[in-house]
Amino acid sequence: MARHLCTLPEELLLQIMRYLDPTSIQCLRRTSRIFLRLFSSPCFSHQHNKELSIRLFSCLPYTPWARPSRAFEAEAHTRRFIEYLERDARRNLCVSCRAVESDLKGFHRARNLIEKRLYCAACGVEHPLVYFSAAERQKDEQARVCIGYEGHFRLCEHKVINWKTVTDATRKLMSYPANDHAFIPLLECTAAMHIPTNHTITAQKWPGGKIFPRLYLHRYKDRNFSLRVEWAAHLPLSEPASSGRHLVDDLTDRLKLLRRGTAEYFAPQSRPGYLPEMRLFDPNRCDFLDYTGTPSGTGIGGDWSLAPPSDSNTQSCRTHTGPGCSLRRPKDPRSRTTDEDGYAVGSHIMRTLFGMGRRLPYHLGVKARACSEGDRCLVLSYVRDIFVADISDAGCRKVTHSWCEALDPDSYKLAEDSENEGTLWCRNETCANYYRFLERPVMRRCRGKVGDTMDWFCYYNPDTWPTIKVRPPERNMKVVGTAQGKPKAQGNPSTGGILQPKTRRKRGKRWARFWAKCCGRQSSR
Repeated sequence: MARHLCTLPEELLLQIMRYLDPTSIQCLRRTSRIFLRLFSSPCFSHQHNKELSIRLFSCLPYTPWARPSRAFEAEAHTRRFIEYLERDARRNLCVSCRAVESDLKGFHRARNLIEKRLYCAACGVEHPLVYFSAAERQKDEQARVCIGYEGHFRLCEHKVINWKTVTDATRKLMSYPANDHAFIPLLECTAAMHIPTNHTITAQKWPGGKIFPRLYLHRYKDRNFSLRVEWAAHLPLSEPASSGRHLVDDLTDRLKLLRRGTAEYFAPQSRPGYLPEMRLFDPNRCDFLDYTGTPSGTGIGGDWSLAPPSDSNTQSCRTHTGPGCSLRRPKDPRSRTTDEDGYAVGSHIMRTLFGMGRRLPYHLGVKARACSEGDRCLVLSYVRDIFVADISDAGCRKVTHSWCEALDPDSYKLAEDSENEGTLWCRNETCANYYRFLERPVMRRCRGKVGDTMDWFCYYNPDTWPTIKVRPPERNMKVVGTAQGKPKAQGNPSTGGILQPKTRRKRGKRWARFWAKCCGRQSSR
């Protein structure tokens, strides 16, 4: 349907867009570059934010697309926009997972995974049920451990590391003098499969051994500890097409082969059919790839063109030629001539942040540059940060959510948890709930430090379903007494009472009818 819509004359598309509300327009402009460009036309200037583009985005690479005004950030539009995103996320599920989600039993099962808690003997605290494997959930309280202790992080096919090794290294790093660059090497794989086969240079001559994936514990400015994974992969390229650029499908196939055995573990995909490395090549900022005539896509229309270099700043791919940041062979960093090999000129960096609050260093980044050895090769530098502990919690045995999210799912036998198949995980690679993806829906809802109070489902508001509406803490708490032990009436916590969570009323038939209505079914009274 979307492809047929894009074939309509642009005058007709503009007329259709005029009848849409701001939320629908913002959704439409994210579906295709055609609508992204049409939204930038003068007829929608009342929805543009020119001040935001000038002040906040002046340091970013040039892009000609207009950005929405702050009026779109109103509560009503934001709420509806999140509803559309949630609906699209459910469409990315396979048929079986979608059937489980629409079932009332599936909802309660997912809710129990987050709300119900079990004691972990290794951490000494209670975790949500989602952090225990099927085998550990059946064990006694004193013998049960969470997936953070049961599983391990896999660097590649040959090397793994467990939580005990990480905590021992954290205690050791605490004794080091204060230094912004204090780190301890933990793991490195020097297997022959990591040595590029398209170069004649030997493994011993590679500077710093960067061709080998490695993992080390890093202390950041005496604030927190994190594990950092680094790997520089060499991707051999084929001959460019007649246009002088490389075909999208050819590069995608080569990236899939490159990721096997290494990047698929510490830099997994986040959704089906999406490779994180493809974000490095924005067609508006470089001409490295040829998007026209690709069998898997419609290509970019002939009326689309690259942003002129004169309109780009120093960070733009097509003008910046600093040493180490150029996709062409670094013969003369000062030269701004056309690349003789057809490579795009400039720096290409992809950075994905996922997390919340001060626990933001869940970081996955990829950087592309030309290989100094030539031979028509592209170097992809991977970096992944995994939050381990705050400086005050160093050496603590309690695992973090960042660590649990980075574990190899096979290490704690997730695929054997048949009870939660379709809710917690899926074995279908085309499903957004696939168990090897970067973020599965249920795990994303549990994001935060493991052991903290997480009650995601209680924030569902029937009027705005399926958006999340967080209520102020005072409305969710009750005053049960004073610090001196004297009873006190429920009221303002500032009067000296002790706050405790309110006990929520159990939802019965009324809640069941509401959920059935949301799922598109009618419930019998």
